[in-house]
Amino acid sequence: MRRQPLRQTRVLLKRSAVQELLGIGRTTLYEFVGASLLPPPIKASPSMGAGNQLVWWPSDEIEAIQSARIAGYSDAQIKALVSKLIEARKRLEVLVPLGGQ
Repeated sequence: MRRQPLRQTRVLLKRSAVQELLGIGRTTLYEFVGASLLPPPIKASPSMGAGNQLVWWPSDEIEAIQSARIAGYSDAQIKALVSKLIEARKRLEVLVPLGGQ
């Protein structure tokens, strides 16, 4: 019997969920983003005042980073992965069919 590949579901995770998954605090989370060890969040809403902006991370991006860490990737390799993840976000047609399809 052939195994079916796992189907990856993409959901958006709030900052607190990402912190919990990674076991880090808010400051460390944003330090990782600043060091390109995590992709930046997606801003989900206009700013509601200092520190109150709603942000999300695609779950598959966080899972990719976790898998890379488990596999023993170096920081340089993680940074290259983050760069690829950010570039993939720019290719909207990968995620959403264009032309009303």
